[in-house]
Amino acid sequence: MASVSYNIKQLQRVCTQISRGEHELALESIEALLQRTPDSWSLFHLAGLCCFGLGHFRDALGFFEEAQKVEPERYPTLVAISSCYVRLGRLADGLFYHKLSLTQPPEYDTNLLIPMIDFRLNLALWREDSGLISGILAEQDGLYIEA
Repeated sequence: MASVSYNIKQLQRVCTQISRGEHELALESIEALLQRTPDSWSLFHLAGLCCFGLGHFRDALGFFEEAQKVEPERYPTLVAISSCYVRLGRLADGLFYHKLSLTQPPEYDTNLLIPMIDFRLNLALWREDSGLISGILAEQDGLYIEA
């Protein structure tokens, strides 16, 4: 477990920035907090969400992978890694992490803005239907962040 070097008000401010769509500002705040607490699952996960919200899926994947190093079996991180891989066109990797996420109890902590895959994308991943996945991503966002 990480030793925390920030207070709840700082984390709430970051979550507020994210919910307002101020991803770049939130990311700056998170990076400053990470300098003091370099092993925080929450901060890495939130940084990944910021990058995901900006459409920087490779950067998001890097942050989510760091979060996974801290807490390897956290459901939201596994789902987020799967989402990044799908966005990057690496469907086999996305499917692997999607299936891995299903072995963990889901977490619906709205304070951490957990990314959720919609039902149709879930179905497409299980069917390993890359055409259906591409169609879903082209027609709508396909993945959303629940606040």
